[in-house]
Amino acid sequence: MKRTQLFACAVLLVFVVSVQADTTINTINKWAYCPSTSWINCRPNVTNGAVIGQFVCSGFFYCATTGWIHLSNDDGPTNGFQYTNLGDDWGVNHIDGKLRGLAWAESTGWVNFEDSGNPTVDLETGRITGCAWGEGVGWIKFDGSQAFLETDGMPSGDDNDSDSIPDMWELEQTGATNLLASGTNDYDKDGITDYDEYIAGSNPADSNSYLKVTDITLTGGTNISLTWSSALARLYKIEENDDLMDTDGWLECGLGTLSPDSDSNTTIVLDLGSYTQLFYRIKAFIPFSE
Repeated sequence: MKRTQLFACAVLLVFVVSVQADTTINTINKWAYCPSTSWINCRPNVTNGAVIGQFVCSGFFYCATTGWIHLSNDDGPTNGFQYTNLGDDWGVNHIDGKLRGLAWAESTGWVNFEDSGNPTVDLETGRITGCAWGEGVGWIKFDGSQAFLETDGMPSGDDNDSDSIPDMWELEQTGATNLLASGTNDYDKDGITDYDEYIAGSNPADSNSYLKVTDITLTGGTNISLTWSSALARLYKIEENDDLMDTDGWLECGLGTLSPDSDSNTTIVLDLGSYTQLFYRIKAFIPFSE
């Protein structure tokens, strides 16, 4: 009788954080459309075009009819990582693939990026869908039949303390930029470095929050149900190997890049095929980091 052995672990795909000030909008797929004003150019030029960041948006849209649409104020978020959209603290936030908040046009007033229009970024492709509502212009549509809007990147923002962890993420997680560090520092003492917690999108101040396989079960003879902890702002890949001694034997399982099911757990069913023993590992990475 053959015995099927399964093993799974979670690992991180590490990369170097880079800061990008220029527009992230694609050179071709750069258009939004408003019936009352016609086409809106979201990449009017390299330095003034829109920037879809990991945490917040900045830069400008331009419409020949109404002029410039500012995606944020000039000072950045008051708390350092997300606009409250109260008083002068206004701008468009990027939260787990959702664009939410307020933009401003001098000639027509506020533009609302809210749930009613569901403006959303596909974290795999960068394509932006949904609509924003301008009080002076009506609906602004990002995914028209003739043209659409797409970002080629999602920069992480400043890293003023040079620890390879974005300041905005540090402020969001701990309220300061001096509590987390790269390398071997482990703020919550869970065995995962602060930098790896950033890559995984887990909470560096919670020892129970880290990238881990939570269940692996053999079902239906050759089907394997694999569950791991996940985060909405991260993507994943599964690799398999039939021999742990062969460190070069890890190969993608064939599913490619995977989006999470939720902000807590993701489950995938795999086919063991003719193997009697397989090892699996989960890789987490930040969208557009590869």
